[in-house]
Amino acid sequence: MTSSVPPPPRPPSSEAEAAAALAAGRRLLAAGRCDEAIRLLLEAARHAAANAEIAYQLGCAYLASGREAEAVEPLRRAAEDERYAAAANFQLGTAEAKLSRWSASAAAFASAVRLRPDWVTARLQLGAAFFRLGDVRGALEEAQAALRLEAGSAEAHRLYGVALYHCRSFAEAASEFKAWAEAAPSDALADLALARALLMAGARAGAKDACRRAVARDPNLVRGHFFLARLALRENRLGQAQAHLKRAIAARPQGASLRAMLARLLLRRSRPEAARKVAQAALTLDPDCDSAALLIAELHVVDGEFGQAWPILRRLAGRRPDWAELRTLDEQLGAARSPRRQGSESAAAAPPWGESARQRGGGRQLEEAPSVAREGGGAGGGGIVSPGPGLGAVAMSASPTFGRGDFLDQFFLLRALVLRQLRLHYRENRFGFVLEWVRPIIVMVLHAIVFNALHKRMPSKIPVELFVIGSFTIWFAFVHVARGCAHVRRQAAAIPGVSELHHDLARMSWEFLSMFSLAVLSVYLLMVFGFRLPFPNLPKTALYFVLATALGLGFGLVVRALARRFPATEMINKNFIWILYITSGHYYSIAYGRHGLAAYIWWNPLLHLSEFERQALYPGYPTELVALWYPVVVAAGLIIIGLVLDKCTRHLARD
Repeated sequence: MTSSVPPPPRPPSSEAEAAAALAAGRRLLAAGRCDEAIRLLLEAARHAAANAEIAYQLGCAYLASGREAEAVEPLRRAAEDERYAAAANFQLGTAEAKLSRWSASAAAFASAVRLRPDWVTARLQLGAAFFRLGDVRGALEEAQAALRLEAGSAEAHRLYGVALYHCRSFAEAASEFKAWAEAAPSDALADLALARALLMAGARAGAKDACRRAVARDPNLVRGHFFLARLALRENRLGQAQAHLKRAIAARPQGASLRAMLARLLLRRSRPEAARKVAQAALTLDPDCDSAALLIAELHVVDGEFGQAWPILRRLAGRRPDWAELRTLDEQLGAARSPRRQGSESAAAAPPWGESARQRGGGRQLEEAPSVAREGGGAGGGGIVSPGPGLGAVAMSASPTFGRGDFLDQFFLLRALVLRQLRLHYRENRFGFVLEWVRPIIVMVLHAIVFNALHKRMPSKIPVELFVIGSFTIWFAFVHVARGCAHVRRQAAAIPGVSELHHDLARMSWEFLSMFSLAVLSVYLLMVFGFRLPFPNLPKTALYFVLATALGLGFGLVVRALARRFPATEMINKNFIWILYITSGHYYSIAYGRHGLAAYIWWNPLLHLSEFERQALYPGYPTELVALWYPVVVAAGLIIIGLVLDKCTRHLARD
């Protein structure tokens, strides 16, 4: 039996194989399987190298897979065939644009527009290429031509607005961006561009509203939060600026520059420790973040850690020789590394949060901002990066004004001043703050011994220890603030953003806390060691110490203002303080003894506070002969008069 074997099939012709491979490659490319499509299209090209459609599809496949350099040659071959010339030139222009070869890109798009004058997308991409080449007039002409062909085109309004913006026609640009936003209501970038144009046109309120709309449409729009932060800084709304920067960081956790900006803002809000942590996080993300490194160096200089600041400044000086703030820090560091006295004066002149010339200029970090660039929507995955008005156009506030800041910022500023004062005074002795209590304790102990030895009768049988504590803690709270404020600090005016009044309030806060805690702790220790004593009335005690420090503040302001004009005032002040001291502690014996001096001594406001503080420590102590309203009125009057005299004498001294 014989079996018939069929003959082998005849090999198809090269044209058939090329057609089959082209069809399969086209299907794979439409499905997004670019690598498989490229392999089949290369096989087809080997069989039909002169086929323009194969070259065009191969170029599109290369372009879709991100291999723009390999797409150029087949697209050029396809452009030689008039059937594919317009489409091939468009894709060729897209490939050249992605390679940043803008002249070749413009030439290819121009060829596509010449072949198809009604192709709106090609005109827009040609206009964007002109813009990249610096030909703004050409970009304007192409955008106008696109709007004539397709009225209401979002991309045409976008390109036209960008070109007008860079011609500094901000009002006209805002009109085009508004039309872009109306044509593309879901595009947050349209409102962001509108916000920048309105701000440059002087419509700050409209700019803020537009940017808020952009952020509402896209809560993760980093540039929108950045823009709102800068607007808040212009208005000195530091809390709002901080909130927007935090939201920007949440949307872009790897943004080291954003963290450096937040750290600088925290320094402006007098939160050095928080700023240090944020700056360290920025350096962890990007060791080359120079703005964060500069901030760390400033904090080292202020804290007296010169050995750690020096290598950072040396490295930054080599990388950023144009930064003027580096020279400022070098001068501070050089002065601090010279003899001890000069170093202490330099440290005294340094701001508590590490602010340098950088902050006075508004902060270099906040001058750099991401642009609103994005890819245009060309066919076949094409398109080029179209420029947008950068956030660098938004200028920062020239100088922070703490007087118009939030109350919370003032609190953190005073806290930073107090902590800095402690670091400067006690950095070589951890227990130095205890020494602030040694003198008052010695004075109180000696007076208690003397009164006990003399068997002095205390009113209402108040224990002599409470009698002494109530008087002398009030006295020391007053005198320390008064003497500190009366001193004319020539270095204080050199600290940007910090006035002498800030130093006075910091001293007042510290003396209040110090003497208040000393009074309460002294009574507590007496109770621990067996004395049967009532616990102090803390609210009343705090009130009396606040009034004592306020008296010292007002008294010191008046003396300091007069001393600028009359140097002998300081010597008179020392003698007058002793008069206040002598007449403030023994009023009870004079008043109840019916001496004629009682009516004159009554005018010493400190004795009123001393008497009331004794009652706060011992409820049975009599205070019928004193009045709380009097020290309140005197303190308020002295502060007002002191501030007025201070301002007047400053102007006179300046003139």
